[in-house]
Amino acid sequence: MNTGILHLHSALPYLLLALLIASLIGNIIAWQSKTQASKTMFTFTKVTFILSHVQLLIGMFVLFLGEKATAIFSQEGAMKTIMGDSDLRMAFVEHPLTMIIAIVFITLGYIGSKKLTGSAQAKRISIFYGIGLFLILIRIPWQSWLG
Repeated sequence: MNTGILHLHSALPYLLLALLIASLIGNIIAWQSKTQASKTMFTFTKVTFILSHVQLLIGMFVLFLGEKATAIFSQEGAMKTIMGDSDLRMAFVEHPLTMIIAIVFITLGYIGSKKLTGSAQAKRISIFYGIGLFLILIRIPWQSWLG
């Protein structure tokens, strides 16, 4: 089961990034043209919001209950080991923390935009989803994605 969850956690980001970029572009266009984003675009935005949270939950499962995590945390001095190894620090500290912050920004953008209309709504989504996308892109473990 852990292998399946790990594969899901590795595959979903492709869909999440595609939706995040589509939401961002659509909302930037609506913001700059000073119009209301279409219902389809708001649906993209909502699906992106939901998928980001699903990805976070799967990531938390991998982080705390995955085989690698179980092996590392069962050792004495696990945090010293993690902080002393740059790859482990990336996997267990930097990547999860940055992703949580990114999803907080995505959440703030989506939730805050529900009270707004017109280009103000698109502006809020564009700014917060843009920050979230930036944070996600800087902490994706590219070396494992690219081979």
